[in-house]
Amino acid sequence: MKAPDSYMGVLLFDSRDPKKYPIKLSTDQKKLKSTTQQLIASLTPTPSPSQQQSSYSAVSNLFTSGPSAFKKDKEKEKDKDKDKDKEKDERDRDSDKEKEKDNTEKDLKNPTVSNPRILETFIHLFGLETSSPKDVNTLYKFYRFWCASLEGKMVTNKGYLKLRYPTSKSDEIELNGMDNWKNVMCYLDALLVSMFYSSSNFDFLLDSHVDESLSPDLQIEIEQLKVILRFIVSLLRAGEYIPFTIMKQLCIMLSSLGCDLTLSYTQQDSLQLYEFLAECLSLPLITIKLDIIHSGKLNVKDDLRLIEERALLISVPTSINYNSIAENGSGSESRSNSKADGKAAEPNQNNDDKNVTLKGTTTEGATNVSMNGGEDKKATSTNAKGPTTEIPTVSSSDLDEGSNRETLLPP
Repeated sequence: MKAPDSYMGVLLFDSRDPKKYPIKLSTDQKKLKSTTQQLIASLTPTPSPSQQQSSYSAVSNLFTSGPSAFKKDKEKEKDKDKDKDKEKDERDRDSDKEKEKDNTEKDLKNPTVSNPRILETFIHLFGLETSSPKDVNTLYKFYRFWCASLEGKMVTNKGYLKLRYPTSKSDEIELNGMDNWKNVMCYLDALLVSMFYSSSNFDFLLDSHVDESLSPDLQIEIEQLKVILRFIVSLLRAGEYIPFTIMKQLCIMLSSLGCDLTLSYTQQDSLQLYEFLAECLSLPLITIKLDIIHSGKLNVKDDLRLIEERALLISVPTSINYNSIAENGSGSESRSNSKADGKAAEPNQNNDDKNVTLKGTTTEGATNVSMNGGEDKKATSTNAKGPTTEIPTVSSSDLDEGSNRETLLPP
């Protein structure tokens, strides 16, 4: 996560020098941090006695084998080392790459490694000023949301209660949404709400799958983007209010990946942002079969095509007279050409007989579009099937102040 050079604030993934970019806390905020650290330590599971006994027995075996057995074992090890020296060099090359990859994944899943100052960051991002029990619970709650996001988990969209044991009507989950940063980020807010709040069709985009075709540095940045998106989506589905400071972190992350729209401080098109997210998250392309039918000689290369698109764009009419469509059966009056399961005519005085028909089917999500005029064109759009990987989901009550809060703490 690379912030602009002029940015001096906090980052969710911060690899900068703490001395050059310090996070200043007041006395109450420092007390809030220490109290929350104690709460996290008290709820972190400790190793079981059996695990401690196994580690103790492994060490004690070195002293119970006796000196003669120790010498024999040492000679056998020398003989084995000679044979393994040649194989070791070859394995080291492969193991180094795997270790780097494993360490990177472990660092991303560990909140203290991905950002040692994560608590200080949350204190600033959520504007927590006091060390009251309410602020301690709030900081701990957001920390748990963050840990779940690092582990590849996300709150399900099927929940309707914040707490496992609700006590009032206010415990029901209601959409609070995001704060509109600079009053120009509504295109981003609306896109995330439409994709993730009430639907789980796009959840597979936020799984922990790694695209091997990307460079190692880009893989890390894409995984960081997924973590931030999982964090925001979990807050959204849990009915939490998302301040503009969190949305600003997402904008910085998208900007570091090459999306200049998010830091332009102006209104932008949601479609452009959707296409950028689809490219970053490896959304499968929509394969469209286009057959051009005409009275001339058939040319297979020109008349029969397969094209791939990120989205199928269909115009939305401003107004439709459904009664006229039902009575006449044909769209003779001036209407837009986007009514499904009906016929519509474009308002054209010279071409009154040119009809455009959009037919919808229910077989495997396909959509057939046929156009009759000077040249007949037929296009068939088939929805591409994405990967079947399911992202693990958790209930918002497991991340809130309810019981069994320790069940999702990282190991």
